[in-house]
Amino acid sequence: MGVLNEKRCKTLIYYNEQSSKKVTKTINYFYFIIIII
Repeated sequence: MGVLNEKRCKTLIYYNEQSSKKVTKTINYFYFIIIII
């Protein structure tokens, strides 16, 4: 049970990191476009 919860937490943290990376990438793109315009 404990091992399963640990795995689940690690997976959630991993997905959160991946999604936050995507979000920062898109924000950077928006800033880049705004600077160009």
